[in-house]
Amino acid sequence: MRADSKGERTRNALIDAAIQVVASEGLSALSYRKVAATAEVSLALVNYHFPAKSELVASLSATVLRTYAESIERTIDRVNAGTAMTFDSIARQLLRNAITRDRNRTLAWAEVVLEAARRPQSLTLAREWDSELQRLWTALAAATGHDPSPVAVRSEVDLLTGLLFLCIALQVDGSSLTDTLEGTPPDYPVQMSPRGPQTLSPRKSGPKATETRARIVESVIAILKEQGASAISFRAIAERANLSPAAPSYYFASIADLLSHSQNTLTERSRTRYREVMRIADRSDLTQTQVIDLTTTIFVREATESCSENLVFFANWLEAARRPELRPVIRSFVDNQIAAWQRVLPMQDGAACPKRSGLLSMTLFLGKLLRIVSTGSVTADLVQSRNEFLYALEAIAAGVPGSCFSRSAGG
Repeated sequence: MRADSKGERTRNALIDAAIQVVASEGLSALSYRKVAATAEVSLALVNYHFPAKSELVASLSATVLRTYAESIERTIDRVNAGTAMTFDSIARQLLRNAITRDRNRTLAWAEVVLEAARRPQSLTLAREWDSELQRLWTALAAATGHDPSPVAVRSEVDLLTGLLFLCIALQVDGSSLTDTLEGTPPDYPVQMSPRGPQTLSPRKSGPKATETRARIVESVIAILKEQGASAISFRAIAERANLSPAAPSYYFASIADLLSHSQNTLTERSRTRYREVMRIADRSDLTQTQVIDLTTTIFVREATESCSENLVFFANWLEAARRPELRPVIRSFVDNQIAAWQRVLPMQDGAACPKRSGLLSMTLFLGKLLRIVSTGSVTADLVQSRNEFLYALEAIAAGVPGSCFSRSAGG
């Protein structure tokens, strides 16, 4: 079959339609019927080209990865041909493209990555992505004169992954990217539900109401772990919580309200876990070695004991790309984390640690955690994490020239 044959064009159109569906609704909402409607073809045609849904998802992933790889390879060719470009400037442009021009593909990629953590059979796709990213960015580092060592490239890729999820969740666009990279992402005022402020009415207060609300939120978290945000509905929640069909909507105004409560619950649990580790140290007098050791301890715990909860955490961030109501709670988390990192990072030249360093440290941690969660943590990865944090946090403090850790955010 020729690459430009009618069959190949149809297949590509179906993949593009699948990307659009996944970006707008989530991977668990992907269906042949929606792909057919989006591509404006018959349902039978989708079945003909993709006999199994897993084949469609694999083709979607391969298409996004191929497009991304070709973009980086073209850039490497330009650098090798003499075009003056730094590793940092290339990374910024790719990040800008990912959240603007290629936003749908970026969302589809993120959905596939999270799905890998829920479906062991999907781990192959996530690991293919991880391996190819490492190869591409190693080649790019070598071409631009940046450190091409595995620990350096791994750190840069983890940082960019964390930044990508942050930008997706908070709807960062080209005009707000520079401020975001300096530690000030877009602000989102708390939005009111059509039913007014989300406060308990008298009939919704009391121990029984509190217990019921907690059951509902835990049911939301359980569904998010297993299926993703697109599987959330009042009916599904009621069935999981063993409540009447009307109960969830009695206590919560909307699905977005429920997702916000689940995010707040997970954030508070995460803070509690962090506090348990940080109690052993005086934050005001931490040495660099202590910061690295504490960060690694927290990271290993989050990647193993709390892996499933972190999957929900990332799923809510993706859903914020579709539900503006979720962005205020995520923005609040981001601000708190930036401030927390500023408190533990070493001061620079006697001055307080800048917000930019706090942002980079936070997104590095999240990007690394996402990689471990999505590819399946193995002992070697966890053991290597200390060396990676050592390299990356030192680079953030030093503002390594020409890398994503450079101190100048630029345009």
